[in-house]
Amino acid sequence: MNRLYGKIVAKLKQTEDPDHDIEERKELLKRLVTSERAWIAYREAECSHASAAMLGGSGQGTMLAQCRLSMRADRVNNLFRFYKIRFPDIAKE
Repeated sequence: MNRLYGKIVAKLKQTEDPDHDIEERKELLKRLVTSERAWIAYREAECSHASAAMLGGSGQGTMLAQCRLSMRADRVNNLFRFYKIRFPDIAKE
């Protein structure tokens, strides 16, 4: 997740990109950062709620970790699909 996010941020911060308007990239970066912060808060709340099924039990930590992994995989896939359309070179590595 961090690697993909870093690649996207680096691409959006490029000062010279003849294929994409700098103002568009600035706006995309601003929205990405806002979205990522909101997603992290949502993930933590959602996984805390999901793991409450095992509240106080030995499986609570496992459920929390599984939820985070699952949500992270979904987030990576969503970011990849969205940004590979605009920046196909992100998908090359």
